[in-house]
Parts: sequence; structure tokens; C-alpha cells
Amino acid sequence: MGPQPQQVGALAAYRSDHVDQRPSIARRVEPEYPVKAKRMEVEGEVMIQLVVDKAGHPQVCSVLSAVPAGYFEDAALAAAARMRFIPGKIQGQPVNTMIVLPFTFRLR
Repeated sequence: MGPQPQQVGALAAYRSDHVDQRPSIARRVEPEYPVKAKRMEVEGEVMIQLVVDKAGHPQVCSVLSAVPAGYFEDAALAAAARMRFIPGKIQGQPVNTMIVLPFTFRLR
């Protein structure tokens, strides 16, 4: 018996290390740098967990971690929700796959 999906919100999804082919980014969306963070010259990183569904759309996006907290979470969630992916596959069939996406915020 192979890997079993787990419930993530309302979806059954496989962990990315349990699929034959992991999801890949088809269209990356860069997050907007929050005005408050830019004005205060704050940089940071947010880790977003989401499920890439069988059609390559992000579902059930949530913040795993944010350093520092309170600045970048909304921008990272908004960017993640607009991204598109090539779905993960098991035996050539697309499956819902849980992934973690890092978003780094650096002032240029």
C-alpha cells in the first residue's frame, strides 16, 4: 500500500515527499512589499503552506511562519493565492499535493 493522503482543510492531499513528481511553479507571483515594512526598513521571510490541486491551483493557503511577525503575512498569502503550478503526480496522475513556499522580503 502506497502513501496515503491527509486532510488539509476540506481537501485530501499528499505530502510533496510522497509523490512521484513534485509540483512545480508554472507562474510565480512576486508579493507586494508592504508600505509599513518599507517605511520602517524591515526585511523578512514568510513560509506559506498550501495545497496544489489537480488543476495546478493553490488551495488552503496558510502561514507556517513569519519573521518578523506582523509585516509580510498578508502580502505572501495574496501572492501565493495568485500563483499557478504544474500539479504533483503519482503514477502519472495529477494529485492534490501539500507544499511549503518561502517568500523573502528584501529591500532593494
